[in-house]
Amino acid sequence: MARPAAPLPLHQRLIIGAALAITIAYGLMNTSYPWTLITGQVAWSNQMLAMLVSPDFVNGSPHTPQWLANYSRALGSIAVHAGIGGLALSLCALQFVPGLRQRAPRAHRFIGWVAVVATVLSMVGSIAYLSATPLKQVFGGPTFGIGLWLLAISTLMSIAMGVVTARQRNWREHMGWMTMTGALLLTAPMLRIGDVVVGRLWPLHVDDAANLLVGGLNSLAMWACLWWVQRAGQRDLPLLAARSVYPPAAWIATAALGVALIAHEALLAPMGLDLVAALGHVRSAADMLPRGAMAWALLTLLVLPETARVLRDDARHQGDIRLPRSLAVLTLAQGGAALHAASPWGAGGWQNHNQATLTGVWAVTGAISVAWSLAALSGRLDGRAAHRNRLMGLIHHLAPGAWALMLPLLPWWGLDAGAILAVAALLGQGSVAWYGGASALGLTLPGMPRPAATTPASSASTTNALA
Repeated sequence: MARPAAPLPLHQRLIIGAALAITIAYGLMNTSYPWTLITGQVAWSNQMLAMLVSPDFVNGSPHTPQWLANYSRALGSIAVHAGIGGLALSLCALQFVPGLRQRAPRAHRFIGWVAVVATVLSMVGSIAYLSATPLKQVFGGPTFGIGLWLLAISTLMSIAMGVVTARQRNWREHMGWMTMTGALLLTAPMLRIGDVVVGRLWPLHVDDAANLLVGGLNSLAMWACLWWVQRAGQRDLPLLAARSVYPPAAWIATAALGVALIAHEALLAPMGLDLVAALGHVRSAADMLPRGAMAWALLTLLVLPETARVLRDDARHQGDIRLPRSLAVLTLAQGGAALHAASPWGAGGWQNHNQATLTGVWAVTGAISVAWSLAALSGRLDGRAAHRNRLMGLIHHLAPGAWALMLPLLPWWGLDAGAILAVAALLGQGSVAWYGGASALGLTLPGMPRPAATTPASSASTTNALA
């Protein structure tokens, strides 16, 4: 029998209701996108951006004629992606309405299957459009285009795992995978909200804003959905216990790669000892961190090994990753330094899309570090009740190591050195968001062993302890 749940506080109900309303409204608004392309009208989302920011923000980029020509040439695929994607987003948001699956389980299943079909069609449309469009002509350029590839593939993977676990009647894991899917779809409206914020703060065009925001969208969306599922989603169906999806040795190796990348990018390269240039890939100062990043790098080099050790111990089930206060203090210091070093005024202003992406990735790394460290210092990450948040935050700290893992894959893509580094940072940031979310939700990734089966009593006690 499901345990009774007390009503949510009013402020949480208002936040959840407003988020659902905005998401559903944005999704329904996007369903009209194919019609606006066919008739040559301005899309509603672009009209709103022009109204909230400025017409120049939306239409002032010199690349706008190329984007419109690409959309006209691949009208079918972009229409399927945007139009059906809007329907998929709206239907997936409905699945997050508290109480729907208890009061109307048949409606929940029906809406779920329609949402699955719509999501798959939308991602297939995205892949078809990206396949037919040269990477340098995609909206936002190569870096943003590769980010779209990553988003489409990740969404197809998570929705497939959601269907598989539902067919297996593994409802708790099914809820986790659909939470991951919801987070990936949520990046679309979050990008538009971010466009408004960035456009109001700095004199940029919409493609510059997109490159600035793309590095942090997956992380922020994953945190938002994790907040929701812990507050409302698991009230009738408890989440699985959080656990590391990586084997213990992998955390140590990732931290070592992160140390090497940070030492190079923030210490060696600003002093002229650039190994990227030594390998024949010339990059400008706009694609490198300023000298002010050295203070952040020295602190981070102390943080990463300790972070990996704590994660390794958690993966070996040796405690509940209680965080040393000294680690939180160091993390807070490096997060603030990273924000200063990556800020547009600290870096001298953005000169290209690559620098905008790198700035966004470094800044979101610093911002999440600051927020997470403040929570640790205030005691909000103490005890087993916040195990999910601590685990996801620790994994986030290993982002530089994940970026380093991506670098060997990119020199054959025909990109310049700045774009290679920007894409590696983007893919690495997406990876830690993915693995952090999967770990926080206790999911089993394809090819990895499932945790040992537990009895109903022990499962309930573990869930209650960690939820």
